[in-house]
Parts: sequence; C-alpha cells; structure tokens
Amino acid sequence: SAQMGNGSFSNSEYPTSVGSMHIETDIAGNKILTYVGAGSRGFSASIASGFNVFTSETSQAGRFRYTSTNEQVVTVSEDGNHTLNFVGVGKAKIVVADEDRDLYTIIEIEVLPAEYEQAIEDGTAVFPKVDAGTEFSIALKADGTVWTWGSNGYGQLGINNSDLTYTTGAPEQVIFSNGDPLTDIIDIAAGDRTAYAVTRDGKVYSWGGNPYSALGYGNIGDSYNQIFPERVKSQDGNGFFGDDLSSRAIKIAAGVYQAMVILENGTAYAWGYNWNGMGLGVNGGNTSLPRKVVGVNNAIDADLGLYSAAILNRNATAMTVGHNAYGEGGVGHNNHYSLVQTVQKSQEEGALKGIVSLGRSDHTGIFATFELKDEVTDVYDAFNNYVYATGYNGNGIYGIGNDSASNFAYPVQVITDTESKEPLTGIADVASSYRTQFALANNDDRNVYAWGYNNVGQTGNGTVGPNIKLPRLVNKSNGSTEMLSNIMLLESGAYSTHAIAAEANKGGVYVWGNNSKYQLGDQTNMNSA
Repeated sequence: SAQMGNGSFSNSEYPTSVGSMHIETDIAGNKILTYVGAGSRGFSASIASGFNVFTSETSQAGRFRYTSTNEQVVTVSEDGNHTLNFVGVGKAKIVVADEDRDLYTIIEIEVLPAEYEQAIEDGTAVFPKVDAGTEFSIALKADGTVWTWGSNGYGQLGINNSDLTYTTGAPEQVIFSNGDPLTDIIDIAAGDRTAYAVTRDGKVYSWGGNPYSALGYGNIGDSYNQIFPERVKSQDGNGFFGDDLSSRAIKIAAGVYQAMVILENGTAYAWGYNWNGMGLGVNGGNTSLPRKVVGVNNAIDADLGLYSAAILNRNATAMTVGHNAYGEGGVGHNNHYSLVQTVQKSQEEGALKGIVSLGRSDHTGIFATFELKDEVTDVYDAFNNYVYATGYNGNGIYGIGNDSASNFAYPVQVITDTESKEPLTGIADVASSYRTQFALANNDDRNVYAWGYNNVGQTGNGTVGPNIKLPRLVNKSNGSTEMLSNIMLLESGAYSTHAIAAEANKGGVYVWGNNSKYQLGDQTNMNSA
C-alpha cells in the first residue's frame, strides 16, 4: 500500500528513507525543443535528498557522468559547464548518472531544422511524430497538424467521412465535423482502430472505433464509431479530461484497445481494455473513462500492448503491469500483476537502470539502455549501451539467434552473433510491433534494425516468411542493397504488421510491411519487404 513513502510498492527488510533521492537539473522540465545550430547551453545537476522534517528537500553535489543517446542530434561535453551542442535534426536524450549513488535522470532533447528558429521562439513549433495502427498510419507534422492514411473501417482516419469502406493510399488531414483542421497538436498515437491526439494546452482527442471503450467517452457501446476528433471525457464523465486536473497532458500512448496519457507532473491516466483488471494498472476492470494509474508519479513516456503496459520514468527505470506468463514484464517472475512493478535486470543486480526507450506489443517488450559502467576509467566512455527483450520468443523476438518458445523472467540481452554473443549496441531508440522488434542506430548512418516475426516482410530486409532471429538492417527499398538511413523517428503498433519511420532533415516518411489497406501510403495495396 506504499506505506514506505519511497515511491514504490516493494517491501523492505531494512530501514529505507522516506521520499526518493533523485537527480535534479536546472533545465525546465528536463526537456529542450530547439533547432540545429542554436547556441550551445550548459546545465548543472545536483542530488535532491527527498523528504525531511526541516526543509522540503536538500541538495548536494554528485559525481556525475553524462552521455547523449544520439550524438548525431546533440553532444554533451564533460567540461565544467556540461555544454550541450545541437548538431542535427532528431530526438535524443541526455543521460545523467551519479557514480556514487547509482542514480539517473533523463533530459529529453528535440532538435528541428534551422528554419524553425522563429516558430520555436513563437511557441508554435512541435517536434513531428509518426505511428502505426493495425490498418492505418498517422503522422504529426511540425506545424501541429495531423494526417492519416489507410483504412477508414471504423472512422480511424478522422476525416469526417462516414463511408467505413473507404481506404486511401495518400495522407489526408484530420478535421473536425465542420471541416476545420485539428491543429496545435503536440503528440499522437494509434491503436488497433482508434487514434489519439494531445493539444499544446493539454486537451486529449480521440476518434475511430470504440472496442472496450477505447475512445474514452463513457458507456456509449463497443460498436460506436467516431469519424472526427472529439475530446476524451473526464474521470466522472461530466466534463472533459484535463479540465479538472492541476497538471496538463503532454504525451499519449495507445495499445490495441486502450490508451494511456502522461501528465506534466509525471502521473498517468488510462482507459479502455484492462485485461483481467490488470493490464493498465488502474483499479477495476475495463474502463470507459480515464482512471489514474496507481503508483505512477515520475513518468515521461509509455507504451501499451494488448494485455500489458510499460512506463518509462524520469529516473531511467521502467515499470510494467499486466499479463506476465511469458515474462514480458521483465520483473523476475511469471505471475500476472495488477499494480506496476519495476523492471529488474537480475535477482542479484536489482532494477534495470539507464533505460531510455521502450516498446510493447501483445506478449513482448523491448528496452534500450545506457547503463553506467561498473568502473569508469574514461569520462567520455562511461556507459554501456544495450538492448533487452522480454516475453514470448516463438517468433525470435529476443534477438538471440533462435525462436524457441522458452520464456525468461528477466530481460534478455539482444545480440548480433550467436558465436561471439556480441551485444547489439549503438542504439538510440526502440519500438515493438506484433512480435517484431525494431531499433534505431545512433551511428553516422542512423540505420534501422529489425528482427522477429516476418510473415509480410515487416522486418524490411527483402524477405517474407521465415522469422528473423538476429537483428538485421532494414533495406531502403525492395531489392535494394542500400540500407535505410538518416532516420530520426521509428514507430510501430502493438498489433501492427507494418513499421513507419521519418527521415531527418528532409522529413520524408518510410513505411514497410503489410499494405492490405493502403497503410503504407504508397498509393498501392502491395506489401513491401
């Protein structure tokens, strides 16, 4: 029941401090949106000791180490000012870790092309995003508008078109019932047949199908379809989400039939399918209105599958909840659980730390980490960068060279070779689709890796059919030996069998895999491997 007061639900056999010791920086919200070539800036970090009976908290110095998850986007120097230089278009995180206390914090960096300098100063710019639903795709442009393509079978295109047989292979703009465009959006997400958007002032919109009340409108029936955006309702159903809260929504994640929104204060709310009362970390069963996720107060991101959810914390740890028979939670056991638990590295080492990105699908999960080395001998090489997979391995999602259905209670390190066991490294971001995993490289080429289920060519390496059991680079086009490169965004969906990526600088969008409903946006319905 959290009576320890240390931010967790874990029992303790020894005295533990009330409040949580954590790293603070002087960067507002630990987040920067800027442009290429913007002036460099320094920042400082300190240790906040948490609750005490004299003051709200005290600060103290730490022995900090710093790294960028993608030096093609931002670099950080180990000089006294810890200077950030914004060198390329894309997203990255600055990982700050204290050597003595094994504490972490994440600073989120988004860098737009130089021509967005004025829009950033005016407060109108937004960093783009792409996402994949099951039979449709969605994109957020840097001007805050939203575009969709693929199947409109449940109204998920959000184009105010009541023809549910309609499909389109070209992006169309999401609009309201009066024809006005949906604008000022800062985040989007795609579920199986439902889409979501968050505005700059924290309003949450949804449209499309309503299985298990995925729209968040209350008890309006699973067969209801919404063909244009409407606001998600409040917790009591009498108003709209966010109007009764002191903190605004800033991010949204979608599973198959459910959604979770992250607030600026690190709390989370969810609605829709709540498998066996466990899949969302909220009290009770399926919920037609938003409910607070219990035990979450430091979140910066999330991803949802069908039966479970994963949440990334500001302190570079992750929590999962829900179905766990295949070990997809990565928490050291194979029992299902209804309250969030912290992802573990091993029984001996405790929590997996340095997590910077995560993904989740039906029975699988993936994590990218920058973990502080046990002994730091070079301040410019203080972190190990790894990728871990969890869950059902019947399609090779562990990336360890086999597709044995063996399941593990702890995350498994993804490798590139079965003989040397060389770990997959040089990874800035990860994503998960229906039993296929993806990783975005942070090298000069900014390539994409994929492995796992490949029934429609969703691993993007020119083959269809056999499971891909080790990470392989994604090709740029069918029959090409050139690899997909210069990628800044990479996403897929929990039930999707296609993936979507956006290019840095030019902003072009690449999609591959299943195209049965024109979801690849290439004006055809032919799959692309």
